[in-house]
Amino acid sequence: MDIVTAIEHLANFFAPAFAVSLILITLGHLFWPGRPQSLRWWSRWLLMSLAGSVVLFLGLWCWGADGKIATYLSLIVVLVVLQSCFLKLWLR
Repeated sequence: MDIVTAIEHLANFFAPAFAVSLILITLGHLFWPGRPQSLRWWSRWLLMSLAGSVVLFLGLWCWGADGKIATYLSLIVVLVVLQSCFLKLWLR
């Protein structure tokens, strides 16, 4: 495998974490526009992408294959909890 193919594989492996993080941040701005936010959107995106990448890597390590539904469900749960913590949704 050459370097271009390796980079392409890594980009496709981590793409769900980056995309879901960006989608959740966008939805947070649309549905809760006046919520106090602890960090800027790009720093939240980086932290959520990092957490999602760790979840994807742990799914690969646990099951030995990527693309498992349990891994993607874990990704969604972790990122939604993290986004709700960033938006402070427990405050009314």
